[in-house]
Amino acid sequence: MFAAFEERRNEHELRWYVREALLLDTPVDLTITTWSREVVNPLLLAVSAHARAGLDGPDLRGADLVGKDLRGRRLVGASLRGAQLVGADLRGADLHCADVTGADLRGADLGGADLSGALFLTQSQLQSARGNAATGVPRTRIRPSHWQ
Repeated sequence: MFAAFEERRNEHELRWYVREALLLDTPVDLTITTWSREVVNPLLLAVSAHARAGLDGPDLRGADLVGKDLRGRRLVGASLRGAQLVGADLRGADLHCADVTGADLRGADLGGADLSGALFLTQSQLQSARGNAATGVPRTRIRPSHWQ
């Protein structure tokens, strides 16, 4: 019985990502009949690649950036999918069109960073990070109340 809950949770998460992808207005066909990571993930990768095309951002997928000083870095169009950014210093970084799918932002300092155009940024990622009034947040997200 509990396996069914896990399946539903996974499907709900995938549907959220697809809704976000639809907002990006790319030519990728997002007609999905099977809600599995094996089906959806390649589509999300294609949407991300299209949205970031021509921006020449660094490919930091799965990178270990724990505690790294990335202050003021231009990460426009970067792929940060699955990157470990726990406790990283991203103050003043530009993350416009950066794909942050699954990036671990726990305790990361986002003070003054621009995440307003970040791709696939979840509310829980924002909640787990530190930011301030100068941190750019997408219109579709809520600025965490613990940010000063």
